[in-house]
Amino acid sequence: MSDPVVGEIQKSARERIRVILEDKGGSTACALRIASVNGRGEIVTTPRGLRVPVERLAETITVLQEAERLARASGLLPTEPSGAPQEECIRSRRGVQTR
Repeated sequence: MSDPVVGEIQKSARERIRVILEDKGGSTACALRIASVNGRGEIVTTPRGLRVPVERLAETITVLQEAERLARASGLLPTEPSGAPQEECIRSRRGVQTR
């Protein structure tokens, strides 16, 4: 059985960031892997990316939320509209597609 892909985020025209729950050697982690278009035009997961132990997910999310807050405060991102957070998720496990 392959590791479940939780979702994908468009990085560029030819690359996506794939969020995967991986089990390697008895250790489960959340992997953020680059998926890119190969020579046959298929999207394939590459070894490039990073792996966060599931025990560190809450801490990682907190730090990423702080980075987003600082980016908004610095004018690097628009202020968030009221309601749901802005998303550019291509696909998720639930099959929801938002842009």
